[in-house]
Amino acid sequence: MLCYQVIYEYNWYSHQKTLLPDGMEIISHIETESWWRPWSWFYPQTFRFIAADYANSERNRLNDQLVRMELYVVERRLPTVRMVTVVDCATNSRADYSHDLDIPRPGEAVSSEWFPLEEDDRLLGVCLDEEVR
Repeated sequence: MLCYQVIYEYNWYSHQKTLLPDGMEIISHIETESWWRPWSWFYPQTFRFIAADYANSERNRLNDQLVRMELYVVERRLPTVRMVTVVDCATNSRADYSHDLDIPRPGEAVSSEWFPLEEDDRLLGVCLDEEVR
């Protein structure tokens, strides 16, 4: 029974990846170790990941450097959480979408609601796709 549980826990992440629809890409995964699972110190388990829905992302009509997209936080044994984010390709930053979000015009600086992204952040992959709607 213990062996089955260990195998199931380690296969959860790879199984979830196969269930993602086309156009959705995993941008981050979190590996964990636990003292009550001593094997996890040698081979950490993935219990949570974040997937970006690149296929349904949309460019802003007033500023084509802004792309709105949905992120999904998938965690084992918990409901999936959907978040909407906006990526500014010109400044390599992102913000959580809300109706109160200050959307900059082309060439304007972003406000404090925007968080800088590293140049290799996988969210910026949406900026490379010229065919984003």
